[in-house]
Amino acid sequence: MEAPSPRQSREQIVKDFETHIEQNYVPEEKDGKKYYSCRKCGTKIEQVNCAISIHSKLFTACTGEGKVENVPLPYCPECEGIPKKTSTCIHE
Repeated sequence: MEAPSPRQSREQIVKDFETHIEQNYVPEEKDGKKYYSCRKCGTKIEQVNCAISIHSKLFTACTGEGKVENVPLPYCPECEGIPKKTSTCIHE
């Protein structure tokens, strides 16, 4: 999974993550630990940090207070590879 497109709403980014996870990953549990595996190849899903810059809707440019949220960005190392795009922005 790559980082979502910039300038989406927080709600749309959450929806994009949920849809991707539901369509591509399977929840698993082993020894009381929960994780996801790839629906296609069965590989355990890994994650990298996705930096989401918080910008103001008041401006057309990407400007704001400099707040950044880091969220886990899941990916299958076999089918998807390490994400090349790991940052995006939201406008609120």
